[in-house]
Amino acid sequence: MTYVCACGASRTETIPATGLHDWIPVTAVIHHDAETHAVHHDEERHWIVDVPTYDEYVYELHAVCSGCGADLTLLERENGTTPAEHSWQHYEKEGVGYGWHDEQVIVGTVHHGEQGHEEVIPARDETVVDREAWDETVTVGRRCAVCGAVSD
Repeated sequence: MTYVCACGASRTETIPATGLHDWIPVTAVIHHDAETHAVHHDEERHWIVDVPTYDEYVYELHAVCSGCGADLTLLERENGTTPAEHSWQHYEKEGVGYGWHDEQVIVGTVHHGEQGHEEVIPARDETVVDREAWDETVTVGRRCAVCGAVSD
């Protein structure tokens, strides 16, 4: 058998033939890179609500009849009847002149639209790994453990 070195030197050895070979595999490791593909994502715009829409009540302090519950402030605005005159009308009809008290009355609403801001995620390309990188051990031939003979 002749052995050749990478430097060019060689050596020949004679091994007596026994006629029996003990073949062992000769292997090599092959590296495979990861298998990937690219996925494109377009620019995305998202509206982020910081303050949601809401309605706010508007209140006024009104005089309210303690007898019948009439809104005396509205009566005075609509037909000029003062709280004292309204009390006198009770006295004339019922014999009792009721007083009045102040109450907070809802007179309207103010609508507030939502407040927020826009967030932009820029367009981007993403690399998706379909299969991770791996090493594969393959048999590239055989070598006799007894005599060193090589076979494919």
